[in-house]
Amino acid sequence: MKALKITSWYNNLHFLLPPLILIPYIFKYKILLFLLIPYLIYVFKRNIFKRAILFITIITSVVYIIYNTYTPKIKEFEGMILEENTNKYIASNGLYSILFYSDVDYEIGDIVIVNGDKSTPSKESYLGGFSYYDYLKSKGVYYIYKEPNIKKKNHIIIPGQIREKCINYLEGRLDEDSVNYINALIFGKNTIDDTTKETISSLGLSHLFAISGFHITLLFTILSFLLAKIIENERIRNNIIITFLIFYILFTNLQISIIRASLMIIFSILNKRYNKLFTSLDIFSLAMIISLIINPGYVYQTSFKLTYLITFFIIISNNLIKGRGKAYKMGLIAFLGGLPIVINMNYSINLLQILLVPIFSVVISILIPYLGLMIIIPMISNIGVIKMFERLIEIIGDIDFLTIKFKYINIYFIIIYYILFVILLIFIEAGKKKKRYYIGFISYIIFLSALRFSSFSYQIEFIDVGQGDTALITLPHNKGVIMVDTFGYNTAYLKNRGIETIDYLIITHSDNDHIGGIDETLKEFRVKRVISSYYDKINYESYPVKSGDKINIEGITLNVLGPIKDAGSKNDNSIVFMMNILGTKILFTGDMEASEEESLVSKYGGMLDADILKVGHHGSSTSSTKEFIACVSPKYSIISCGLNNKYGFPHQSVIANLYKSKIYRTDLMGNISVKISANKIDIHGYK
Repeated sequence: MKALKITSWYNNLHFLLPPLILIPYIFKYKILLFLLIPYLIYVFKRNIFKRAILFITIITSVVYIIYNTYTPKIKEFEGMILEENTNKYIASNGLYSILFYSDVDYEIGDIVIVNGDKSTPSKESYLGGFSYYDYLKSKGVYYIYKEPNIKKKNHIIIPGQIREKCINYLEGRLDEDSVNYINALIFGKNTIDDTTKETISSLGLSHLFAISGFHITLLFTILSFLLAKIIENERIRNNIIITFLIFYILFTNLQISIIRASLMIIFSILNKRYNKLFTSLDIFSLAMIISLIINPGYVYQTSFKLTYLITFFIIISNNLIKGRGKAYKMGLIAFLGGLPIVINMNYSINLLQILLVPIFSVVISILIPYLGLMIIIPMISNIGVIKMFERLIEIIGDIDFLTIKFKYINIYFIIIYYILFVILLIFIEAGKKKKRYYIGFISYIIFLSALRFSSFSYQIEFIDVGQGDTALITLPHNKGVIMVDTFGYNTAYLKNRGIETIDYLIITHSDNDHIGGIDETLKEFRVKRVISSYYDKINYESYPVKSGDKINIEGITLNVLGPIKDAGSKNDNSIVFMMNILGTKILFTGDMEASEEESLVSKYGGMLDADILKVGHHGSSTSSTKEFIACVSPKYSIISCGLNNKYGFPHQSVIANLYKSKIYRTDLMGNISVKISANKIDIHGYK
């Protein structure tokens, strides 16, 4: 922590960083304004770089106001292709970028003219969800063209194309696994298979399998060693290294971890050459400032947060890391420094990571030179090192008893975490008694894990899965979980909520837009019982139900109203059930259509009255007849459908029939949350 003390002008550069870091996130988390204002008051009171910090605060505010509000108006786009991935291309004109799809093969460096219908990327549907909008915006992408008209105008050779040429060359000479690891560890394009990626991620080793500071430092060490053997002049050697690092940044398409590590090495070389007094923290600060000048959008990338957070804590903990066990101390600091970010990525941590990072750092430091040599001598790939390595990953990945589960932790808990972590580092460096501080800090991490059991109300979440259906019902105090249908990749949201077990998975019927994600759900979670329609068989072990059956869970009864009989179609054979929670009645209708609605009205009449209606068939005009809606008489209606879906759901006739009801739609509102207490219904959409 001594690195933070003010010892010279040079060591003040880190005071420039807080406005650069806080201002972008204030647009999303207003609470951070209450950190920025006291900081600025402190700076002005201490007279530390106050003019420079004021200038940076104003400029940064203007940049991110423009960044978050500006959208270019495009009639015809002309630009250069910078990225390519399976018929998906990103092209830039220098001011902004677009993403387009095409079955025609284009190359990085092609100048193209793009016309056609365009759309904007979607934002996250729930707190902590993946925002395609933010991801693409961080790359400067404003629009997506799905079926564009494209005309190739010219071609320019750029470093990114050289990388693709190298990859194509190796694919014809090496086996797939070898090429994948060369891509990930040398070329900066992670093509390792998804199963191995998931295992690596679960072990907290992802940063070792994507080019990061460790890899750049290793490449720098190898290059310095080789150049020292053939060039005596240190200045010439350093100029070659600087040139190589700049080329490598461009070669790997401006990846933030590579930029950060390369800039820090370049500044260190120049610092030594010109006898400057910049500390490691100064060099770190300069690297961050330059990174954000290159692309302000980097600040929204998870890799930016991780690479700079971990590096920052390693630098300020330098005095603690020294001595015996340096590798393990550094691994522990890195683990704790990035912990909240990793939790919100994986919703779990594996304690093996603390032991594995130093070990795998050594393994990777051997593997990278081996892969480099493989590029020159392809025949050495036959030794089988990659197969042995993957087998090792597989064996370690099966050890899951040291995994701790979490739910998404919000900004408030993250701020508290870092305050406690910095206090812990200060106390340890000051030589104060450590035991109680360790216990307090570890207790807070345990508390964060226990948050997933902290539900105090009944909650129904209608998940935005696009043109499909998924609903999640959770009982207070972790007493039970019911899932109604499972479409698409919705496991991310369940993990976000800290869910491990599903007591009942109710499949209303077997159309893909209701059952399409069942394999993923059964694989990722412990599902105690699958419920299906009596007249609509599914290819999974299940318990079929029909009209008159009941499902009981912790005092809550689901009364099955339909199907009454075999109606001859999947939609009309949907499970229809009424749930009563603390006097609030919720009616789920699957994709039931008009004929089955008529049958239910005839059989149950006024018993169909409900407070909340899950509108049938995504708002199709074939459902939700006037007679049925009049019988149900809902106060609130939920429609699950995809934005701008090709069917035109929800149909205007359905909206008209529901005019007495307050309507909530997943296409416009994202996830729709219903919280039920003894005398209150609270409904809101995330967006």
